[in-house]
Amino acid sequence: MTVQEGFLLQTISKVLTPDGRYLTHLGGKGPGEFLSIFKLQIMRDQLYVYDENQLKESIFTLHPLALDNTITLAGNRVNYPSLKGSFPFIEKLYVRNNNTYLAEFLSSVISRNMHNPQKLPKKWQNYDTKGMFYLLNKDGDISSKKLFDFKNDTRIRLSNRFAGGLPLYYFFGVSWTVLSSKNNIYQAEPENFLIKVYSPHGASLHTFYYPHTKLLLTKKSASQYGLPDKFISEMKFMNLPKYWPVLVNMKIDDQNRLWVATTVQNMKVYQWWVLNPNGNLIARFTWPRDKYIKAIKNGYVYAMEKNKKGLTHFVRYKLKFKPS
Repeated sequence: MTVQEGFLLQTISKVLTPDGRYLTHLGGKGPGEFLSIFKLQIMRDQLYVYDENQLKESIFTLHPLALDNTITLAGNRVNYPSLKGSFPFIEKLYVRNNNTYLAEFLSSVISRNMHNPQKLPKKWQNYDTKGMFYLLNKDGDISSKKLFDFKNDTRIRLSNRFAGGLPLYYFFGVSWTVLSSKNNIYQAEPENFLIKVYSPHGASLHTFYYPHTKLLLTKKSASQYGLPDKFISEMKFMNLPKYWPVLVNMKIDDQNRLWVATTVQNMKVYQWWVLNPNGNLIARFTWPRDKYIKAIKNGYVYAMEKNKKGLTHFVRYKLKFKPS
């Protein structure tokens, strides 16, 4: 629930039991206050809350639920020349099993040339954002050189008057990253079913690939996807890819199994692949796009859905694999 407070938005997060009963809430005024909640993550007996707007991580104990510590993130970034011109916030933050962090910073022609309008993309021009991974220590300071970089997404410049662009995830897709319980990094880009595996310190370990039929990106398929007509009418101004993204989501469960969602001909569903940590196929199934899988844990799939009244809620599904 989000409430207006002065000129800032304070975010209050409700805490529920596994069966959906209300326990308490986090955030609001005072210690542990959030301006935004960008990511929640539980590691052992602690809850980590990333506030992108304030570049801080609040750490709560679970038993009892109480604020333990708040740290500022990447306060020493000025010491890293490769981060000059990157976005001011951390795009993605992952808690590692030793209570340190993996942080993704973004860089683009926009962020690098904020004060040089001649070098900015023109209206309707595409540009890529680059993701860069660094390790942070327990105190939130950057503690490593850049592990590796990759293309995070493609964006379209909408106006020459504004610095930002629109990330069209529908059309271009976005990269996905998950961490195993051993801190190995699984990273994938949307164009192909190709997953790269890195060690906790960024050394390349191996890759695995599955061939996948690509679907043509057309106005008809965009309409079948459910995009508004007004949005579809503007596609003629955009330099769009020929195909829809192949890989559209990637999760990892508490057994280190990878869950990978891919596009199929039916624009109302995704095909999910369940893989073991080495990339071997365990199961495949189709799942409605409007039932967004948020987490897989303790033998359950947790999905975010809308009920008949249009209200968003979470539904828990029992996980069971049929023997092959």
